[in-house]
Amino acid sequence: MSPFIGPVFEGDTTGRRSISSNGLTLDTAGNLFAPGPGGVWSFAPDGTHLGTIMPDEVPANVGWGDDGRTFYMTARTGLYRIALGTQGMIPGP
Repeated sequence: MSPFIGPVFEGDTTGRRSISSNGLTLDTAGNLFAPGPGGVWSFAPDGTHLGTIMPDEVPANVGWGDDGRTFYMTARTGLYRIALGTQGMIPGP
């Protein structure tokens, strides 16, 4: 039994519920960044789709750089980075 009631990602019409990613991250506004079909999807806390970052490959994992503004994405053969206009939530003291 799937824990998901609806599509995992907006526009998912495949009926499949598997995701080949292993990383999620947040910014300080509570927006979620999740690798998925077609790129990294960003969602507001209320579930609104804010946009999708589309690197050259399907990303598998994501994270913030030490500056909290550089966003990193790993994929099968590459490491991608982009400067975002939001502050990443970085765990730690």
